Amino acid sequence: MVTPLNAPKHDLGSLKIPESHRKNSRTSKRVVFAVLPLLVLAGIMVLAYSFRIQKPSVEVAAAQRPENGGTQTLLNASGYVTPRRRATIAAKITGRVTGVLFDEGTHVHQGQLLATLDDSDAQRALDSAKADRDASQAAIADFEVQLKNAEIELHRARELEKRGFKPSKRSTTPRCKPIA
Repeated sequence: MVTPLNAPKHDLGSLKIPESHRKNSRTSKRVVFAVLPLLVLAGIMVLAYSFRIQKPSVEVAAAQRPENGGTQTLLNASGYVTPRRRATIAAKITGRVTGVLFDEGTHVHQGQLLATLDDSDAQRALDSAKADRDASQAAIADFEVQLKNAEIELHRARELEKRGFKPSKRSTTPRCKPIA
């Protein structure tokens, strides 16, 4: 293919997109994509808040006796009756329950005995603690006697030192001669 010499040359520079147009299109898309999720989130929050602050409407009517004295039933309901106050009970020790002194639904008062527990484990632990206490008191008495003896020995050693006696290097225990 041959082009004539006088043919106009295409100016490729005229096809270039100016920087101002290029940046504006990217920036506007970024703004739209950043703001759109925020608007959706704000809308969801407004709806959730409006549903939360709504209070259900309840009509209250007083019950009246039927005037004609018939056996017509206007309302039949079933369900559970729950107490206004609940109380939980707990024992100070663990053990097997040996007796229950009330029935379910019975009114009870503070301090009333409700059940008895088998206290044999707690009784054995108490007996063991008492035996440990007695053994410790006996050990204390023994240590007091040993302290008194040590104080007597110390006093005797100081008196001998004041008089000028020095302890010998030999053992003070008597030696036995072997029998021939």
